[in-house]
Amino acid sequence: MNKPDKGTVFTSSITNTGPVYTSDTTNMDTVPQASIGLDFETWGSRHLPTVGLDNYVSDPQFLPLMAGVARTSRTTVVYDFILEPDCKQDFLRTAIVAEDVGAHNAAFEDAVLTSMGVKLSTLVDTAAVARILGASSRLEFAAAQL
Repeated sequence: MNKPDKGTVFTSSITNTGPVYTSDTTNMDTVPQASIGLDFETWGSRHLPTVGLDNYVSDPQFLPLMAGVARTSRTTVVYDFILEPDCKQDFLRTAIVAEDVGAHNAAFEDAVLTSMGVKLSTLVDTAAVARILGASSRLEFAAAQL
């Protein structure tokens, strides 16, 4: 059973000038919290496999480019921090009010969130869950196997 979202409800659309984000912040304290799936795309001047996660995200040139959020209501929102810098606050509110947050190889998403000033109390690593269920930890294989 899907829970209704808590907090800001976001919709997105594509126009000829790029993505447009709108939000409705009514009843933020009265709507139950939601579960979300999270995925970041980032840029760094250093090579992640060579320098390791901590060195990658602590580099002064590290930059979160965008975040994808999938909700239990089967809606997905992409927050493009480069084309729409103002959407970063909307994204951070979404991440903070989520009851459950899942990410594949969650240490990466946790490090990016920490670099953005957010520390979640719980972050479920779906790669570990896939391994427990006997599937591959690689997302492209686990999706088909589960």
